[in-house]
Amino acid sequence: MADNKYLKAMQQASEHVGKTPAAAVIVSEKVKHEPARQPEPESRERVGRPRGKRSNPDWEQVTLFVRKDTKRAALRRLMDEDSPLDLSEVIEQLLAKWAKVS
Repeated sequence: MADNKYLKAMQQASEHVGKTPAAAVIVSEKVKHEPARQPEPESRERVGRPRGKRSNPDWEQVTLFVRKDTKRAALRRLMDEDSPLDLSEVIEQLLAKWAKVS
């Protein structure tokens, strides 16, 4: 019968089950003698990235058709003006203004 490397690995792993390495015992003894740290109070501020439009329930993703040259010109204008807005915010403003007029 040919040697099966997977069977051999499984046998070696089963031999080590339940054995604790000496280094782990030494580390666990050191941890027992250290004083317990007081948990830091949770701050109310959220850490990390701000909430995006995708996870904001006030925004909804839609699909629409815009001519390529119109989109390209709008993106170019936003970049030229160093606008903090993105294309979806510009379209939102235009649609909101149009909807109020009608």
